[in-house]
Amino acid sequence: MASTGVKREREETAVVKHDPRALNRIGKELKEVMGMNLREELMMELEPVDEADITRWRAKWYYDHAASPDATDTQKRLAEQLAARGLEYIEFRIIFPEDYPGSAPFVYSHFPHLKGSYIFSQGGICAETLSSKFGWSCVSRAYMLVSTVRCLLENAGCRLKEEFDYGTKSDMDKPNTEEGARRDKNAIEGVHSSGWHGSQGRG
Repeated sequence: MASTGVKREREETAVVKHDPRALNRIGKELKEVMGMNLREELMMELEPVDEADITRWRAKWYYDHAASPDATDTQKRLAEQLAARGLEYIEFRIIFPEDYPGSAPFVYSHFPHLKGSYIFSQGGICAETLSSKFGWSCVSRAYMLVSTVRCLLENAGCRLKEEFDYGTKSDMDKPNTEEGARRDKNAIEGVHSSGWHGSQGRG
Protein backbone atom coordinates (compact mmCIF):
# COMPACT_ATOMS: atom_id res chain seq x y z
CA MET A 1 0.00 0.00 0.00
CA ALA A 2 1.26 3.48 -0.82
CA SER A 3 2.31 5.66 2.08
CA THR A 4 1.36 9.31 2.39
CA GLY A 5 4.52 10.03 4.35
CA VAL A 6 2.38 11.08 7.32
CA LYS A 7 2.48 9.22 10.59
CA ARG A 8 -1.05 8.15 11.38
CA GLU A 9 -2.25 7.50 14.90
CA ARG A 10 -4.37 4.40 15.48
CA GLU A 11 -7.89 5.25 16.50
CA GLU A 12 -9.49 3.53 19.45
CA THR A 13 -12.97 2.43 18.43
CA ALA A 14 -15.72 0.56 20.18
CA VAL A 15 -16.19 -3.09 19.23
CA VAL A 16 -19.45 -3.52 17.31
CA LYS A 17 -21.03 -6.93 16.85
CA HIS A 18 -22.32 -7.13 13.30
CA ASP A 19 -25.25 -9.24 12.19
CA PRO A 20 -24.03 -12.27 10.16
CA ARG A 21 -26.15 -11.06 7.24
CA ALA A 22 -24.40 -7.70 7.38
CA LEU A 23 -20.98 -9.37 7.37
CA ASN A 24 -22.03 -11.51 4.42
CA ARG A 25 -23.14 -8.44 2.45
CA ILE A 26 -19.99 -6.49 3.32
CA GLY A 27 -17.83 -9.45 2.31
CA LYS A 28 -19.58 -9.70 -1.05
CA GLU A 29 -19.11 -5.99 -1.69
CA LEU A 30 -15.45 -6.19 -0.76
CA LYS A 31 -14.94 -9.08 -3.16
CA GLU A 32 -16.76 -7.07 -5.83
CA VAL A 33 -14.57 -3.97 -5.48
CA MET A 34 -11.40 -6.06 -5.33
CA GLY A 35 -12.37 -7.47 -8.74
CA MET A 36 -12.94 -4.03 -10.27
CA ASN A 37 -10.42 -1.56 -11.61
CA LEU A 38 -11.77 1.37 -9.64
CA ARG A 39 -8.49 3.28 -9.99
CA GLU A 40 -9.02 3.48 -13.73
CA GLU A 41 -12.81 3.71 -13.75
CA LEU A 42 -13.44 6.11 -10.84
CA MET A 43 -9.94 7.31 -9.87
CA MET A 44 -10.19 5.74 -6.46
CA GLU A 45 -9.30 2.60 -4.51
CA LEU A 46 -11.15 0.92 -1.65
CA GLU A 47 -9.66 -1.52 0.86
CA PRO A 48 -10.04 -2.53 4.52
CA VAL A 49 -8.19 -0.33 7.00
CA ASP A 50 -7.16 -3.56 8.72
CA GLU A 51 -7.24 -6.82 6.76
CA ALA A 52 -8.61 -8.56 9.87
CA ASP A 53 -11.70 -6.34 9.95
CA ILE A 54 -13.88 -6.03 6.84
CA THR A 55 -16.29 -3.58 8.49
CA ARG A 56 -13.93 -0.58 8.23
CA TRP A 57 -12.67 0.57 4.83
CA ARG A 58 -10.56 3.38 3.48
CA ALA A 59 -11.36 5.09 0.20
CA LYS A 60 -8.43 6.71 -1.59
CA TRP A 61 -9.27 9.47 -4.05
CA TYR A 62 -6.57 9.87 -6.71
CA TYR A 63 -6.06 12.72 -9.17
CA ASP A 64 -3.96 11.07 -11.90
CA HIS A 65 -6.44 12.46 -14.42
CA ALA A 66 -5.94 16.10 -13.41
CA ALA A 67 -3.81 16.81 -16.48
CA SER A 68 -6.46 15.51 -18.89
CA PRO A 69 -8.70 17.91 -20.87
CA ASP A 70 -11.76 16.54 -19.05
CA ALA A 71 -10.47 17.41 -15.57
CA THR A 72 -12.34 20.15 -13.73
CA ASP A 73 -10.74 23.20 -12.13
CA THR A 74 -11.44 21.64 -8.73
CA GLN A 75 -9.69 18.40 -9.66
CA LYS A 76 -6.69 20.30 -11.02
CA ARG A 77 -6.44 22.40 -7.87
CA LEU A 78 -6.70 19.37 -5.58
CA ALA A 79 -3.96 17.62 -7.58
CA GLU A 80 -1.73 20.69 -7.21
CA GLN A 81 -2.37 20.89 -3.47
CA LEU A 82 -1.64 17.18 -2.95
CA ALA A 83 1.59 17.40 -4.95
CA ALA A 84 2.69 20.48 -2.99
CA ARG A 85 2.36 18.53 0.25
CA GLY A 86 3.89 15.33 -1.10
CA LEU A 87 0.63 13.40 -0.79
CA GLU A 88 -0.72 10.80 -3.21
CA TYR A 89 -4.43 10.82 -2.43
CA ILE A 90 -7.28 12.06 -0.25
CA GLU A 91 -8.45 9.42 2.20
CA PHE A 92 -12.00 8.92 3.40
CA ARG A 93 -13.13 6.29 5.90
CA ILE A 94 -16.20 4.04 5.58
CA ILE A 95 -17.62 2.41 8.72
CA PHE A 96 -20.32 -0.20 8.18
CA PRO A 97 -23.15 -0.35 10.75
CA GLU A 98 -24.10 -3.60 12.47
CA ASP A 99 -27.36 -3.86 10.50
CA TYR A 100 -25.91 -2.99 7.07
CA PRO A 101 -27.44 -2.48 4.50
CA GLY A 102 -30.47 -1.57 6.60
CA SER A 103 -28.58 1.56 7.66
CA ALA A 104 -26.16 3.64 5.63
CA PRO A 105 -22.39 3.36 6.10
CA PHE A 106 -20.80 6.17 8.07
CA VAL A 107 -18.49 8.08 5.70
CA TYR A 108 -16.12 10.86 6.72
CA SER A 109 -13.08 12.78 5.52
CA HIS A 110 -9.98 11.35 7.23
CA PHE A 111 -6.83 12.93 5.77
CA PRO A 112 -5.80 15.43 4.51
CA HIS A 113 -8.46 17.81 5.72
CA LEU A 114 -10.93 19.24 3.22
CA LYS A 115 -12.87 22.48 3.34
CA GLY A 116 -15.90 23.71 1.44
CA SER A 117 -19.63 23.28 1.20
CA TYR A 118 -21.07 20.14 2.82
CA ILE A 119 -17.86 19.48 4.82
CA PHE A 120 -17.85 20.03 8.57
CA SER A 121 -14.79 20.93 10.64
CA GLN A 122 -14.08 17.41 11.95
CA GLY A 123 -14.64 15.55 8.69
CA GLY A 124 -18.40 14.98 8.81
CA ILE A 125 -20.28 15.25 5.50
CA CYS A 126 -23.68 16.90 5.12
CA ALA A 127 -25.30 14.85 2.37
CA GLU A 128 -28.78 13.40 2.07
CA THR A 129 -27.39 10.25 0.43
CA LEU A 130 -25.60 9.43 3.73
CA SER A 131 -28.83 9.61 5.73
CA SER A 132 -30.31 6.20 6.60
CA LYS A 133 -33.70 7.85 7.10
CA PHE A 134 -33.90 10.10 4.06
CA GLY A 135 -31.36 9.22 1.37
CA TRP A 136 -29.73 5.82 1.68
CA SER A 137 -31.06 2.85 -0.31
CA CYS A 138 -30.25 -0.70 0.80
CA VAL A 139 -29.80 -1.71 -2.86
CA SER A 140 -26.87 0.69 -3.22
CA ARG A 141 -23.20 -0.24 -2.78
CA ALA A 142 -20.50 1.39 -0.68
CA TYR A 143 -18.32 2.28 -3.64
CA MET A 144 -21.30 3.94 -5.35
CA LEU A 145 -21.99 5.93 -2.19
CA VAL A 146 -18.40 7.17 -1.96
CA SER A 147 -18.42 8.09 -5.64
CA THR A 148 -21.59 10.12 -5.10
CA VAL A 149 -20.02 11.94 -2.15
CA ARG A 150 -16.95 12.70 -4.23
CA CYS A 151 -19.04 14.19 -7.02
CA LEU A 152 -20.98 16.29 -4.50
CA LEU A 153 -17.87 17.73 -2.87
CA GLU A 154 -15.92 18.31 -6.08
CA ASN A 155 -18.90 19.93 -7.81
CA ALA A 156 -19.08 22.30 -4.85
CA GLY A 157 -15.41 23.25 -5.32
CA CYS A 158 -13.83 21.59 -2.27
CA ARG A 159 -10.16 22.25 -1.48
CA LEU A 160 -7.53 21.02 0.95
CA LYS A 161 -7.24 23.13 4.05
CA GLU A 162 -4.10 25.27 4.02
CA GLU A 163 -1.73 26.23 6.78
CA PHE A 164 -3.60 29.44 7.60
CA ASP A 165 -6.78 27.39 8.18
CA TYR A 166 -5.24 25.76 11.27
CA GLY A 167 -4.51 26.92 14.79
CA THR A 168 -1.01 25.46 14.60
CA LYS A 169 1.04 23.95 11.76
CA SER A 170 1.13 20.56 13.52
CA ASP A 171 -2.67 20.34 13.24
CA MET A 172 -2.25 19.84 9.49
CA ASP A 173 -0.75 16.40 10.08
CA LYS A 174 -3.44 15.14 12.46
CA PRO A 175 -6.14 13.07 10.69
CA ASN A 176 -9.79 13.59 11.50
CA THR A 177 -10.97 10.96 13.97
CA GLU A 178 -14.11 8.87 13.80
CA GLU A 179 -15.17 10.27 17.18
CA GLY A 180 -14.94 13.87 15.97
CA ALA A 181 -16.65 13.10 12.66
CA ARG A 182 -19.52 11.42 14.51
CA ARG A 183 -20.01 14.60 16.50
CA ASP A 184 -20.39 16.39 13.18
CA LYS A 185 -22.84 13.71 12.09
CA ASN A 186 -24.96 14.20 15.19
CA ALA A 187 -25.10 17.94 14.53
CA ILE A 188 -26.03 17.36 10.88
CA GLU A 189 -28.80 14.94 11.82
CA GLY A 190 -30.14 17.48 14.32
CA VAL A 191 -30.41 20.13 11.64
CA HIS A 192 -32.04 17.69 9.20
CA SER A 193 -34.30 15.84 11.61
CA SER A 194 -37.30 16.51 9.36
CA GLY A 195 -35.52 16.11 6.02
CA TRP A 196 -33.08 17.82 3.68
CA HIS A 197 -33.76 21.35 2.50
CA GLY A 198 -30.52 22.31 0.75
CA SER A 199 -28.41 23.67 3.61
CA GLN A 200 -24.64 23.35 3.23
CA GLY A 201 -22.38 22.84 6.21
CA ARG A 202 -18.91 24.35 5.99
CA GLY A 203 -15.64 23.33 7.58
